[in-house]
Amino acid sequence: MSSAFEDKSSLLSNNETRCACGQLPLLRADCLGQSASSSEWFRRLLHGRVPGPTKSDRLWHGGGISFTSRRPDARSSSVSHISSQFKVAEVGRNQIRCAPTDRSVFDLSISQNKRRIMKTYRTAFTLVELLVVIAIIGILISLLLPAVQQAREAARRMQCTNNMKQLTLAMHNYESTFKQFPQPAEDSLYGYSAQAKLLPYIEQGNLEDLIDYTQPLLSGVAYDPDLNPNLVNVVRQPLSVLQCPSDPGDPFSIEDGNVWAGTNYMMNAGPGSGMSYCSRSDTDGLFWRGSNTRFRDITDGTSNTIAIAETLYGLRGDDTADLIDASKQIKRVSGGGPCSATAESLVTRSATRYEGRRAGQWIRNITYQTLINAFFPPNAREPDVSHHGEAISGARSHHPGGVNVSLCDGSVRFVTETIDLATWRNLHNRHDGQVLTGFSQ
Repeated sequence: MSSAFEDKSSLLSNNETRCACGQLPLLRADCLGQSASSSEWFRRLLHGRVPGPTKSDRLWHGGGISFTSRRPDARSSSVSHISSQFKVAEVGRNQIRCAPTDRSVFDLSISQNKRRIMKTYRTAFTLVELLVVIAIIGILISLLLPAVQQAREAARRMQCTNNMKQLTLAMHNYESTFKQFPQPAEDSLYGYSAQAKLLPYIEQGNLEDLIDYTQPLLSGVAYDPDLNPNLVNVVRQPLSVLQCPSDPGDPFSIEDGNVWAGTNYMMNAGPGSGMSYCSRSDTDGLFWRGSNTRFRDITDGTSNTIAIAETLYGLRGDDTADLIDASKQIKRVSGGGPCSATAESLVTRSATRYEGRRAGQWIRNITYQTLINAFFPPNAREPDVSHHGEAISGARSHHPGGVNVSLCDGSVRFVTETIDLATWRNLHNRHDGQVLTGFSQ
C-alpha cells in the first residue's frame, strides 16, 4: 500500500467518500471538498478538525490505510515524518481501534464534537516538576503551621483560664464555709499550702481524705526535713486543675528520693518590694504563713486585687553554678538571717548556685513552691531569688506576651509583660487605696 491514498474517491450518497480500496468509507468528506484526498482527510480527523458524525455516517470493517504523521523525535528534539500503516481491527459504536504495522497502539475516539487519536504510553513527573511540587507543598506548610500553632495555643490558654477560674471559685466557696480564705501552715514542718486546703472544692475530696492536717507534712529539722511516710502517695499525685497546659516543663520534682507533683498556680503573697516578700508576716497580699484573710480585708475591691497568678515549672535536675534559664531557675543567695534584708538588696547579691525546684510541690507551703509576689514584672528576664526559704518569686508563663491572673471577684485576665511595674505591684496589694483601670487585655 502506498504511503498516502491517491485521490480516487468517488462521491457517495449523503456526502460520503470511500477509500480507493473500496472497503473503508470515510466520514463527511464534504467538509474538505469533494476532491480532498483520503490521507488528507484522515490527518485532519486525527487533529479533531472534522465535524461529528450524523445518523447517516457509517463505519465499515476491513481495509487498510497509510498516512504520514508528525511527531517529535525524542533523541534529537526535532520533528520527523513517520509513515505508519493501519488496518481496521475493531469497530464499535463510538470508536475505531486500529492496529498499526509497528507496535504502537492508537485509539480513534469518535465523540459528538471531535475526533482524536491518542497514543497510549506511561508518563512520569520530571525531576524539575517534582521539585516544584515539593517547593509548593513546603510553602503551604510554612504558611499553615503558624496558624495551627496559634490555634493550639489559644485552646491551651483557654484551658489555663478555666483552671484559674475554678481555683478562684473554690476560694470563694471555702471562704463562704469557713469565713476566711484557706490558711497556709504557719509552721514550716506542718507545711500544708492553701492549695491543699482547697481539695474538696475542686472535686478532690477523696484525695483530701488521705490527709490528716493534724499531723505534720514533714518531720525532723527545718533545713533537712523528712516526708511523712503516710503522704508519700499523696504528694506525688498530679492534679490537672493545678497545671497550665502551655507549660512544657516537668511538673514533678524529686527531693530526698521522694517524688512531688507541682503546680503552675500560685497564691498572691503581696507586692514583694521592701520587706513584703517575707512570708513570716503580713505581706499586704492575701496569703502568708498562718494568714486568715477574708473578703472584708480586701478594701481595694475584689476586681482590683489578684488572687492567683501563674508561673513556670523549674528546671529539674542538679543545681548549677551558672544560670541556664532565668525563667525556670532560682538564684540562691546567702548572707544574714531570714527576712534581714530588703528585696532590692537581695536581687543584687551574687548567686551561690542556681536551682530548679520552683513550682514543684503543690502541697507544701514554701514561697517558691506555692506563693508568688510582684517584685518582678510578668515574664521577667531576671531569675527568682531565694534566701533562707523566703523567695522573690515572679509570675511567668509560656503564653506569648504575658500571663493569666485571676482576680478576687472570680474573673480571669491576661496581663501583658509590659504592664507598668507600679500598677502590677498595686494589683497584689489588697489595701493600698490605689484606683486601677485598664491593666489587662
